[in-house]
Amino acid sequence: MIRRPPRSTPKPSSAASDVYKRQVTRSVAKFMKRRRSGVILLTSSGAGVLGPGSSAPYSSSKGGTHGLTLHLQQYLSENGVRIHDILPGSIKSPLKEGQLSEALKNTGDTEVFNANTKELGSPDGVAKIVAFIVSDNADYLRGSIVTR
Repeated sequence: MIRRPPRSTPKPSSAASDVYKRQVTRSVAKFMKRRRSGVILLTSSGAGVLGPGSSAPYSSSKGGTHGLTLHLQQYLSENGVRIHDILPGSIKSPLKEGQLSEALKNTGDTEVFNANTKELGSPDGVAKIVAFIVSDNADYLRGSIVTR
């Protein structure tokens, strides 16, 4: 008898997250079209849009989110719905700080570490941009928003 290893629960991937974005977007878009107003804001990344990312699957999924934004913009804008994707860049978080610390430990390059740490954006800064994008004050704004 062959024993198989127990199956583990798979971690959500960027691709799975993008499928979820499409499903949620489809669900809310029909109501926004009827109301002839609304804002859909997707989170993407410069990876896959502005240049290479840390991995092919990540870059591909973020490029897909950007492409979805462009498609939806053309499809929904005539119905008064604004579509955006925000590419927030490297944001200060425990995960990002851990990655930078690990890289420092592996390379010992304090100059690169300090430069990368200095470039980290703040979550509050991104929140302010998001609040503006979804407000009526940004009704002339369309498309991708790239920060730092």
